[in-house]
Amino acid sequence: PYVEGLGFIYELRKRQPWSAMSAIYRDPPRSTTQILHPEKYLDAREDPLPVVIPDLSRLLPGSRFVSDDDLGEFSLGAVLSLHLGDTEGARAAVGWRGDRYRIWEDDAGRFTIAYRVIAADAEISSNLAAQLRASVEKRHPELVGKATVHAGGLVTWSDAGRAFAVERRGANIVLLEQFPAPTLDRVRDAVWRARPTNATR
Repeated sequence: PYVEGLGFIYELRKRQPWSAMSAIYRDPPRSTTQILHPEKYLDAREDPLPVVIPDLSRLLPGSRFVSDDDLGEFSLGAVLSLHLGDTEGARAAVGWRGDRYRIWEDDAGRFTIAYRVIAADAEISSNLAAQLRASVEKRHPELVGKATVHAGGLVTWSDAGRAFAVERRGANIVLLEQFPAPTLDRVRDAVWRARPTNATR
């Protein structure tokens, strides 16, 4: 991250004097995308789109809430690099427009994850969905060969009563991991229906 931050400041300094740094501190970049691609902050500003993951605790009895945050382009690229390598992982995350995740942990130490990401367009999201599917099998090798492809951009896996899914709808993708299998459809529906306050998407 230090290298990318230096690149951002270099681009700023090429355009403006050092005194412009004060304005950056007053209104800093709002995403790692704006650091990685300075033109999305310095030129036509592209702020992240809001994403919401609803509270799914009622569908996860015996699990405790762990975390709720976003990844951003930089961290999404780092996750994808686990199976693509650093360069390709970073490249696959380009086109990120917004995301959010929630994580729960059960008594067995398993982490249940709900993640939603918005890409810049349907073509980028199609490629990203493919990489997220590969990431699921990389991190959970017991799922290799168990994928079920459904109509409408949905791929699911099931193992030992736990369900996984990657589903794409247009520029949006939802990733679900380690949910009790009987709850998967209700979880999918809840995540897709969730909207940020005052959002039109």
